[in-house]
Formats: sequence, C-alpha cells, structure tokens
Amino acid sequence: MKSIILLLSLLILAAYSCAQKSSSDRIRPWKADLSYWQYKGEPVLLLGATDNDNLFQNVNLVSHLDSLRRFGGNYIRNTMSDRDPGDARAFAALPGDLYDLD
Repeated sequence: MKSIILLLSLLILAAYSCAQKSSSDRIRPWKADLSYWQYKGEPVLLLGATDNDNLFQNVNLVSHLDSLRRFGGNYIRNTMSDRDPGDARAFAALPGDLYDLD
C-alpha cells in the first residue's frame, strides 16, 4: 500500500511540475510553419540521420553519434527494431508466437 501511495504522489508531483512550465518552453510544432519545430518560442529544424533503422543495434554508436553532431545533427529517433539478421533480440521467442518478457 505504501508503494502505491508513493507512486501516486510521484505521478501527481510530475504532473504538477509539467503544468508549471510555460508551453513555449516545450518542444512543439511551430505555428508559423509546421515544417519546423519550436523550442522556447524559437523555431528549430530537427536534423537527424542514421545508417541503420535501429540506431541502438549499431556497434559503432558513439562514433556514429559524434559524426551526426559534427554535421549539425540535433535529433535521433528511438526505434527498437530487431528484425534484421544479426540484431540482438529484445525477448526470447516462445512457441505459439509468444515472447518471454521476463
């Protein structure tokens, strides 16, 4: 019961904290041109690219991110695909199209 109360308290605190921030401080589409985003009221173009559909399967992740930054990149997407041969599998497959999530 104590853990549920603690969890609810943390959720309420997080929601209150988010509500206190000005909406102009959050990243969101720029109303003047929806091809751009805005952050802290200023337009920003998100630039990113990867050489794999799942960036986090890349064995050269650090050098890849350094290269992206060197070329002006400021955005990465979070994909967690494991469909390509050689990718680490997220979960062990069980019979019947089920996965062992433990």
